[in-house]
Amino acid sequence: MGPWLPGDDLYERFTASAREKPERLEASVLTVNHDPGRGTKYAGSGLIVIGIFTMFYMKAYFFGPRRR
Repeated sequence: MGPWLPGDDLYERFTASAREKPERLEASVLTVNHDPGRGTKYAGSGLIVIGIFTMFYMKAYFFGPRRR
């Protein structure tokens, strides 16, 4: 966001208590997100990974050498 220059309302508000005022002021915005379904998403991903490993090892069990 910005740049704000001396004389702008936001520039004056943000630099009111500053000892040295910069020539121009720029800012970035960081937002925080809350995802209530994150646990469900990770549980589903974990089940998929467990299923992949299970199928990998069960393949040797089901498709092993046949007895005569």
